[in-house]
Amino acid sequence: MKIEPRTLQQRTLLFILLPTFLLLVILLLVGFVFVRDMLHKQWGEAAVYKLERSANLIDIRLGEPKRLLMLLQDRDDSTVNRRLVNHIAGQIEELDGVVKVTIAWPEQHLQQAEKNGLAPDGPIVRSGQLRLKRFDVSSPKYDNSVNDRTISMVSEIKSISDATVGRVEVIISFDALIGPVINAPWWKSNKAYILDGENNVLASTGLELGLEDFYPMRAFGTMSVLESDTVLAMQNNLSGTVFGPGKPPEEISGFYRLSEAPWTMVIIAPGDKALSPIIQFRRLYFLSFAGCILLVLVFIRVTMNQVTIGIKKISVAADDLANGKFGDPLEVTTRDEVGELTGNFNKMTRQLRHRLELKEAINIA
Repeated sequence: MKIEPRTLQQRTLLFILLPTFLLLVILLLVGFVFVRDMLHKQWGEAAVYKLERSANLIDIRLGEPKRLLMLLQDRDDSTVNRRLVNHIAGQIEELDGVVKVTIAWPEQHLQQAEKNGLAPDGPIVRSGQLRLKRFDVSSPKYDNSVNDRTISMVSEIKSISDATVGRVEVIISFDALIGPVINAPWWKSNKAYILDGENNVLASTGLELGLEDFYPMRAFGTMSVLESDTVLAMQNNLSGTVFGPGKPPEEISGFYRLSEAPWTMVIIAPGDKALSPIIQFRRLYFLSFAGCILLVLVFIRVTMNQVTIGIKKISVAADDLANGKFGDPLEVTTRDEVGELTGNFNKMTRQLRHRLELKEAINIA
């Protein structure tokens, strides 16, 4: 069906105002999607950076005793003895947050060393070659001796024949370890968690600010769709962001996995807080868009009224002229095409009247 506007205002509405409206709507949608994606990316990068910076604080504190214990690692086939192990243990005990360092030597090896005439602080085996296995970090547990939660870093001491000849355990205060993190502003202003390797909550903001769901030490990923999606993302990535349902999403999460312990830090923020700039931008854009459309409508209405009034005057005068009625010359009020048309119509009317008068005079003569 072909649409044919009957009036000039209809043509203006159909061919000028409507395309302009559609163009502005398209620009709004494209701009909104572009800015939204950009802000999503920026929030994700900022969240992961905060988590990474806080995780590095924990990694550094865990890494200090580990770096000392790494002197005993079998990285270059270096040999160690009990005296070196005890010396390093003493240095570790002086580190901030370390509660206790325990070196355990199996009784049978001590007896064998004594039988072989080896010094108590000498090699645990005659070959003198000792190595430490991989260090395991335990989950926090309450320690009555220090009235605090502690974690243990444990490694076995192996001989060259892979026999266990000793055990090193470093006990660290968990609350002192994560203290710089839980005192950070971003931790207190959002939902934040520290998870173990099984995704159990080791620490959260819930008990302090009421942002949690009052399930301390619960399994993370059981309370919302966003949590379960975050757990799935954590299985395949060391860090990243996850957006919850809704547009804009109701909540957004970011996570980062530590390198020195099997733990992951997670932050969850409300979607309107994370995307407040784009929501404000959308609101202002809609208001500006509505205001612009209103001004365009008013402008077109006023302008087209002037044009249509001038054209209607010419149309009425032309109809009178066709019926033999000569009126007063039309007033030229503009210098545009309508004014030019009015001037030409007046000129045509004068010439036609002059010719009719001349013809009438000839007929009388």
